[in-house]
Amino acid sequence: MSCFPYPRDTDVEAIRVPLIARIKYSITGQTDFSDFFKRALDGSHSLASAIQSWLFFGLASEALGRNIRHEEFAGADLDEPHPSIDLRIPEWYWRELKARWDELDDSLTAVEFEAKRTQLKKIYESAQIVAIYIDLLANSLDDNKLTEILLSIHMLLYLVAYVLDSNTLKVTQTTTSSASTKLLKRRMVKNGWCEKRLNFLDASPMFYPAFYFLSPPKPPRINAEDHSSCSSDRCLVTSKLFKPLHRTDGCLCEDVVVPVDRVYTIVASGGIPLVRITRSPLGKIELEVVPYTPSSRFIAISHVWGDQQFGSAQNCLHKC
Repeated sequence: MSCFPYPRDTDVEAIRVPLIARIKYSITGQTDFSDFFKRALDGSHSLASAIQSWLFFGLASEALGRNIRHEEFAGADLDEPHPSIDLRIPEWYWRELKARWDELDDSLTAVEFEAKRTQLKKIYESAQIVAIYIDLLANSLDDNKLTEILLSIHMLLYLVAYVLDSNTLKVTQTTTSSASTKLLKRRMVKNGWCEKRLNFLDASPMFYPAFYFLSPPKPPRINAEDHSSCSSDRCLVTSKLFKPLHRTDGCLCEDVVVPVDRVYTIVASGGIPLVRITRSPLGKIELEVVPYTPSSRFIAISHVWGDQQFGSAQNCLHKC
């Protein structure tokens, strides 16, 4: 059993993170949490191995109040040629973690309990900051094992925050600039999702367990669609959906682009941008962006440029 759920109606297997940690973390060791990384890096064969020893097993041990053996997370998989850890975190860890902090809450005074909690909170925040930084750095390292380990650390951070107090601990959310988020996006694209439709993550980040749960199922659709050639800028699912309804088959005219920088400037200053069709002194059609004023007269139309599900990402208007 695992801490986090997984969709039943999918043939996509759950992610198993390679168990490559070499150095065992000790909560009673001579080095504290922050200093352990150098020791782990010196005794490991890779950055990924050191990060797993430090951030994953270190945080897991500190939160649980005892030294965790690597094989506890691998379970029966330890006998396999390449041991691994279920990304969803074994359920026994959550049960023991919750039981420990419930017992501390019952047996300690309020001051003593808060001191314990503050001590773990510092370790949690330290692990979180490093994980976020390495997650951005991992984009240039091309190390899938490291990326999967970072994803497991994000899952563990969420679990610890949930048990400890998620109201006062900042929980890491997905960001399209992180390697772990990109890994889950690639998983969804491979499973048939349109990459352009996943742009919602830019505006609506979510917690990693939620995004992981979302990644295995196939996308909701009525007809079979092949999105393998789509990009984050444009969906090419079919020419029928790609071409706006108001563009004729023989139309070869150029696109007139909205100056997006001007839109950003007006919005940043608290204004409302309006797009105006004008002609240059040479008779060229242009789109001008002006701020709204009380005397402005305009027409608001939803999806004005697209006129179909997959319009231009650049907000273009055809010259004709």
